Amino acid sequence: MVRHPEPAVRQQALLRIARLQQKEYITAVRDLLDHDPDEPVKATALQVWCAVAQPDTIANEILGYLEGAPRVIRMGGIVGLMRHERDVFG
Repeated sequence: MVRHPEPAVRQQALLRIARLQQKEYITAVRDLLDHDPDEPVKATALQVWCAVAQPDTIANEILGYLEGAPRVIRMGGIVGLMRHERDVFG
């Protein structure tokens, strides 16, 4: 479903990955984050990435996605960090 042509379906698939903590899909999440043409999908992917990535890598890597990104993507990163701050910052 993360490859579905409809952005809303890709977003729902991402949210399911986060809800079920399906860490085995981290590569698919990262691929959407890096290559999806839809900004809201990228924002959701960034939130989900914060939920399923290794906590010790999130803080450093997320900066690259926040700097110069459109507002909706930056907000996705901020929401992801806030929801998972204990995982990220200990």
